[in-house]
Amino acid sequence: GTLVLACAALALASDSIRVTGKLQVGTAQHPFHEKATIRLTDDFACAPERRVLAVEGRGLLRLIGRATGPSWTQLAKTAPAGAVELVLAEPPAWEPGQELVVASTDYDMEQAEVRVVRAVAGNRVTLLTPLDHTHWGAVEGQSIDGIGVDERAEVGLLSRSIVVRGSPLRGGHTLLRLPDPGGAPRAELAWTAFRDLGEAGVLGRYPIHFHMIGDAAGYVEPFTGEGIA
Repeated sequence: GTLVLACAALALASDSIRVTGKLQVGTAQHPFHEKATIRLTDDFACAPERRVLAVEGRGLLRLIGRATGPSWTQLAKTAPAGAVELVLAEPPAWEPGQELVVASTDYDMEQAEVRVVRAVAGNRVTLLTPLDHTHWGAVEGQSIDGIGVDERAEVGLLSRSIVVRGSPLRGGHTLLRLPDPGGAPRAELAWTAFRDLGEAGVLGRYPIHFHMIGDAAGYVEPFTGEGIA
């Protein structure tokens, strides 16, 4: 069968979801513009598997959210600690209220910072709260060899209109497995976030897992595959 989430703010919660037909949220021609959350829970002791979204046989998982690109870019100017404005290498189509992350340019990866967008004007993004750390936005030594060392921090958009979410403490996973003689399960994913998934130290428990289904063909336009997070 086919389960299609309509164009509305929706949440689907279950210990396990097994797709042998089609689970669809948006299409390439009509990306999903509302907010949809698929939450993998751990509430029912009778569930044979917990915190899993499994696609089997010739099942299709189609999750295509609304694009607000680019999904990531880099700083064009160093953002010092205390700054509330980021100057980016290209103008984004990001929106107020969306979350972004500014990568660390220090040896300490914990200096990556998540912030909320207040406003966007061209390639300048204003943040709701100031940065705690300095993030470099320059290519050092380019005048010496013409190449230099690119020290510009990556800035990535975290917000997506579709979210697959596991347990913050116990994780969860999205799994494609068990093809039948007529074909393999498929996933078409764009502008979708996978959060609180995977289980540390557990083999075969990843945010997205293509398990022994053979070679996979690429997709052609209008599907581009951009914006996966």
